[in-house]
Amino acid sequence: RKSLKLLRNTRAIISDAIVTRILSKRTVIDSVCYVNLNRCYKTLRNKCDYLAKLGALRNLQFLNLNYLKLEDSLVGILALALVSSNCKIRTLKLKNNKITNKGALGISYIVKSKIETLTELDLSGNLIGDDGIIKILQVFKPTDPSTMHLKNLFLSGNNITGVSIKFLMPILESPYCSLKVMYLMKNKLRSVGCKFLAQSLKKNSVLSMLG
Repeated sequence: RKSLKLLRNTRAIISDAIVTRILSKRTVIDSVCYVNLNRCYKTLRNKCDYLAKLGALRNLQFLNLNYLKLEDSLVGILALALVSSNCKIRTLKLKNNKITNKGALGISYIVKSKIETLTELDLSGNLIGDDGIIKILQVFKPTDPSTMHLKNLFLSGNNITGVSIKFLMPILESPYCSLKVMYLMKNKLRSVGCKFLAQSLKKNSVLSMLG
C-alpha cells in the first residue's frame, strides 16, 4: 500500500531506489493505474530504465511525465514500453519537456496503440513544431469513431503554425469529434491559422473551451 501511495503522492520524493523497489513487487505491477512523476527530474536520475519498465504496469491509465526534461531518445524508450504493453492509457501528460519533431514520431506510435482509450494528451511547452504535430494528428481518422475518443488536447507553446491547424480541421469537423478542451496558446497561428480554426469551429458543436 505504501508503494502505491508513493506513486500517487505528488509530494513524495521519488528516487531511483524507490522506483526500483516499487517495480519489483508483483502486487504493485498488477495494481498501479496512476503514475505521477511531475517535476521529479532532480530526484529521478535513471530515467531510461524506469521509462522502459512502465510497460510492466498492466493497469496503467494515468501517466504524468511533466517537467522531466525528457528528450527525444527517452520518448523513444517510452514508446517502446507503452506500445508493447496491454495497459489502457487514458491520460498522457508530457508537458514542458524537450521533445522535438523526432520525438513526436514516438508519441504518434503511443497514441496509435492507445487510440481507443486515450482521452487526454498534453504536449504543451515542447519544441515539436508543425511536422511533429502533423505526425500525431494523422493518427486520428475523422471517419472512424474508434479513433476519436480524445477529449482534452493541449498543444500550447510548440511553435506550430496554420499548417498544423489545417490537419486539425478534419478532426474538429468530424461528426465523431469528442474534443471538449483544446489549448493552442503561444504558437504562431497568425491570421491564416485563426481563419482555418474559425472555419472548423462553425461545424463543431462539441468543443466548449479553447485557449
